Amino acid sequence: MPSKPRRRPSEPDQLGAFEAKTRFGELLARVVESGASVTITRRGIPVAKLIPVRSEIRDAAKLLRSFRVFQEAHALDGVTTRELIDEGRW
Repeated sequence: MPSKPRRRPSEPDQLGAFEAKTRFGELLARVVESGASVTITRRGIPVAKLIPVRSEIRDAAKLLRSFRVFQEAHALDGVTTRELIDEGRW
């Protein structure tokens, strides 16, 4: 897997909403090209995060794998999910 390009020191990983609006195209390019994420703040409080989609997909796939492992480890013996729902035990 190729290494991610390093962020230049002049590129903040957090900036205010107004500056993010002003530099949105540049921020998008940075996120897409380097895989970096940028936190957007309002009055110094983080309110949003701009992340590459591939990170989100990778995180979702990892979560799904973890859920399947959990599900297998906690299998219901002889009881279906439908039966649990019908009995109000879900």
